[in-house]
Amino acid sequence: YKASRDSNGKKSDMNPVARKISTALTRKKLPRFRSLTYKIFRTFFPVDDNLIFFQSYLGRSISCSPRSMSEYIAQHHPELRIVWSVNKPQAHKATSATIVAPGSVAHYWFIARAKYLVANTGLGDGFEKRSSQLHMQTWHGSTLKRIGRDKGKSDDQRVVRGGAKDDEVLTGFARRVSMWDFLIAPNQISADAFLTAWRFDGEMLHIGYPRNDSIFDAAWTAQQRAKVLKQYNIPDDHVVALWAPTWRDNAEKKNGRFIYELPIDVSKLGPANKVTILAKMHYHVSDTIDDSQTRPYFINVSDWEDINDLFPASDVLVSDFSATIPDYANTGKPIVFFIPDYDEYMETRGTYVDIKNDGPGPLVYSDDELISRLTDLSWVDSFSSNYAKFKTLYGEYEDGHATDRAVKRLLDPTPPRKNFASS
Repeated sequence: YKASRDSNGKKSDMNPVARKISTALTRKKLPRFRSLTYKIFRTFFPVDDNLIFFQSYLGRSISCSPRSMSEYIAQHHPELRIVWSVNKPQAHKATSATIVAPGSVAHYWFIARAKYLVANTGLGDGFEKRSSQLHMQTWHGSTLKRIGRDKGKSDDQRVVRGGAKDDEVLTGFARRVSMWDFLIAPNQISADAFLTAWRFDGEMLHIGYPRNDSIFDAAWTAQQRAKVLKQYNIPDDHVVALWAPTWRDNAEKKNGRFIYELPIDVSKLGPANKVTILAKMHYHVSDTIDDSQTRPYFINVSDWEDINDLFPASDVLVSDFSATIPDYANTGKPIVFFIPDYDEYMETRGTYVDIKNDGPGPLVYSDDELISRLTDLSWVDSFSSNYAKFKTLYGEYEDGHATDRAVKRLLDPTPPRKNFASS
């Protein structure tokens, strides 16, 4: 790593041998002796106070609140060396950060030595935080659907869909939670759920989500809308719906691949509707959707790493139980709940808010109902009261300055405090 940098820490030219070594260390996964290698790094090498490590969605993208914090630190704290662990490092050459592949030698080198670790999920198999390290967990969404120990219609119903035993799942997760020094809460309803569902006993940061700061930036919003509409050649007179369904824990597989059928008959979309649906699907099924014959009425936009970058281009959100919904409410734009399997999901997973009666938008069960709601938005005003309450509830701490608050607390030398003791 050092051989690839000049005296100012910038990337420098390497000879062919050094380049091959660098590529092997940063891009190749470490399938064997992983725990031993990591243990050696933790035991014999000191923590670097100027090193900060980021990861989102187990390395699937540079996105979410860690991305917002990384960009802020790059601008305001040039003294810190930024490292990102992300799949396909070669696809992120444009960034000034050091990019390593999850599971690589470099990945374990940096999580062993970074003073600051920021993630929105886990940090990799075998991770054990050192006492001198600080781990900030941003998480990746408000609690609309019930999570952890709260899953199910009631507190005595503990169902983890997909056949996994609840105790086994929660025991593994509890170990990871115990290493979080800070946990970001976007609102009080989520903070309360984090305590009951995970029994988090570290310092809860009631500051809002850094990833939502862009929503409050009018200049960025206008620029981003124009960019997306131009990229997909969407007609100016179309209603643009961002469709972002959450994942189903009990999804079936065939030959190792998840089975997925669109609940929307895209042939019903056409010139007469003047509707464009931008489909941001879960990564498990995103590559199964072929939109080559459906543009500009139905477009698969799942290759966007950060869904918040698509908010400005949309006029309405279509979702189900996704954490995207509370974020999107900050825009003030209409929301439609498209949930054909509503009864089944509620029976096994449940929500913290009664979306059928108190949700910020209508609940529809069929694609015909959905298209009708999108082609005629006259229903919006009838949900204004519910929307306002929902926005107040979930946007409680959101004001466009969460990133600043998160970074300041992370770099503040004041030790993390314990604010909740599990029973």
